[in-house]
Amino acid sequence: MDQPEDVEVILTSKHRYNLHSNVLARNSPFFADLLIEANAAKLAPRTLATGKYTRWMFQLRKLPNDDYPAGQLALLKLNHKAEPINATHIFTLNENGKEPTKFFEHYESLLYAFYGKDLAISNTDMMCALQDAISILQIAEYLGCVNVISKPIDAAFFKHGQVLFRAIQTNPRHWADLALKIKSEMMFKEAIVHLSGSWNAISYTNKATLGAEIRAVCEKHHNLLMRKRQRVESLLASTYPGNMAAPSDFRPVKREDYAKDILVWMALGFFRHWFAQQVIMGSGAHSPDGGFALYSRVAKGGDAYMDKDVMGQFNKKFPVTKKAMNVLENHLAEMKIGFQDLVQKQRVLDSNCQLDVHRYPVPYLTCVELDREDYPWLRELVGGEDPVPEKRPGGNQIVQENLAAARRYAGEMIAESSGKRGRETGDDQVELDLAAAYGKKRQK
Repeated sequence: MDQPEDVEVILTSKHRYNLHSNVLARNSPFFADLLIEANAAKLAPRTLATGKYTRWMFQLRKLPNDDYPAGQLALLKLNHKAEPINATHIFTLNENGKEPTKFFEHYESLLYAFYGKDLAISNTDMMCALQDAISILQIAEYLGCVNVISKPIDAAFFKHGQVLFRAIQTNPRHWADLALKIKSEMMFKEAIVHLSGSWNAISYTNKATLGAEIRAVCEKHHNLLMRKRQRVESLLASTYPGNMAAPSDFRPVKREDYAKDILVWMALGFFRHWFAQQVIMGSGAHSPDGGFALYSRVAKGGDAYMDKDVMGQFNKKFPVTKKAMNVLENHLAEMKIGFQDLVQKQRVLDSNCQLDVHRYPVPYLTCVELDREDYPWLRELVGGEDPVPEKRPGGNQIVQENLAAARRYAGEMIAESSGKRGRETGDDQVELDLAAAYGKKRQK
């Protein structure tokens, strides 16, 4: 880069980084607010001549704790030699006999992410990857640069494939929080699908721990799912297969025409008897699984429900001849095919999550479909133009402002010392100092 490394960040005696003020200011509001000319050191020509260009210095004053998960950085006041005016204690990293900490590695990874380098997130172990991401995110929140690491974190997790989606399915509440912070559509959708589908099984206490925005989206889609379930159950309880309702073209239909289909009506009566019992006993829409097991059995058809044993119980209560029972069972088998198509057409058993539910089945519905407005950070864009973001000075603009301030400062110094040296000499020296400080070409 043309600009010299004019900022030093000190975490420990072994973790010191020389960085560029324009890069830090462009990516972090925390640094942008402090990297101003008023806080910069006025370096002497001798200091610049030795190749020392540090005009701002930050030091870690507090290690991470419960109150400050990202620790605390402090801006030090420097003299004209680029040295701290007041002596400060620098942490010495000593991990002998202790569990190694990755905090400083994460801090370093984030700082270098400003230059486009990859984040230090594990690509082999899911739990390690999650811990890495949370630690980096806490530092990013402190520095105000979550937007810088959002996409890299999202991409790093996506590399884990089904391992990631299984982790989200296991603990969707925490993943929804993480997705909301880094604005990950992929993870947010996956978490909402699992939360909404299993909403009946989530305790009130756990629901209360959800953020207001996440809970609102979950409740919306839970209600939409409930309508789908009610429609499926209503259709199963009110559909008359084939031409049962009108066995004859003549109106009104005669009694003997209906009597010819008595075994068909008995088969339908047996099904509705069984289905009503399942719903009343808590296997329907209001069950912990939201009716998933019941609808799955109906969608599978065949002997998945109302098999020989169940039909034998009906035959004991309503005894018919063996031949009649065979005919009745054949009618029921045909009805099962119709009910199977009915459930499938309602698409209530479709899966809209990225988890492979065939390899890793889940005991609830995953047919939730999110809209653009369901993502809190995209909601304001729906139905209108993109909002104009609040404009914050960029790194180059801050450098230009600091350069102008340095020129003004130099001019004042020249005016004060005009009696000791000529104006031309003063101007030449000022330009030389500025050239050294900001990496411009010097006259050889």
